[in-house]
Amino acid sequence: PGSSVLPVIVKGMGVFNADNTATAAAGSIGSVLAISLVYPVDRVRVQLQIANTACKEDRSTPLGVCARMFKEGTLYKGLYSVTQTMAVSNFVFFYIAAVIKLAFQKARERRGRKPSYYEPLVASSVAGCLNMILTEPLWRANMIISTAKPNGEQLSNDVFATVAKLAQKDGVASLWIGLGTSLLLVSNPIIQFFAYDAVKEPIVRRRKRLTGSQAFLIGALAKTIATILTYPLQVAQSRLRMQKAKKDKAESNGDGPTPYQGVGDCMIRIAQQEGIAGLFAGMGPKLVATVLNAAFMFFFYEKIEYAIKKSMGRNKKLPQ
Repeated sequence: PGSSVLPVIVKGMGVFNADNTATAAAGSIGSVLAISLVYPVDRVRVQLQIANTACKEDRSTPLGVCARMFKEGTLYKGLYSVTQTMAVSNFVFFYIAAVIKLAFQKARERRGRKPSYYEPLVASSVAGCLNMILTEPLWRANMIISTAKPNGEQLSNDVFATVAKLAQKDGVASLWIGLGTSLLLVSNPIIQFFAYDAVKEPIVRRRKRLTGSQAFLIGALAKTIATILTYPLQVAQSRLRMQKAKKDKAESNGDGPTPYQGVGDCMIRIAQQEGIAGLFAGMGPKLVATVLNAAFMFFFYEKIEYAIKKSMGRNKKLPQ
């Protein structure tokens, strides 16, 4: 009896649903197209976040970092791995969020209730947490690939191969280093998608469909708010993800800084050693990169989702 109940529940929630798949595919493809456009800016942002600020080199400024990376030919280093990671991560996120939103929709229809703002908040929260737990190894591998020194250990550009190598070298548990911070950073997409839906819904009710420019601008606004509110956590996340490699090197040399003991310790030490500004290191490039990335992602997402569902003969369910 138990085995027959699960399929009914799964079907009732709409877990395996063509519309959900179309939504997830649109989010995945849109994110890959968007990151491909703004990748160099994002590379500069990552380097600024993890840089050792005690070293007063050209790395201390966005232009200096960009010039150095252009000279080294590393501005697009790791693009293949990051597109792999983004494709998987966003597919998972959009799919789970779509399933939860559909469940809310069906519950509303049964009870005759109107949509509530807490629904996208819950959907984004659950989808964000599950997505991060499932894809944290990919993000850690991607960070290591994109920040590896040109003359250092040779790593595959394939994120899945790098995950396998890290698991073999450091153990499976090491793939989730920094997961605690990543889960805290679920607040970023929660805020982003909540803000996006909050602005989008009134427009959709009036006009039935967002234009490309509206999706672009709303996406940019939502990401700006989310980024400013969660940026110190993102700095801590970047440093914790890189800590394992630095710790191994320090142990082999018998020296090196004391490892961070978690998110709180990381943020306190950054503030003590580098000042409050250290918690916002690289935020300028981050805003440019992530705001543009989110804006283009939502632009492509709305267009691609509409095109896919229209080709499936489901355009009546879409904004016209």
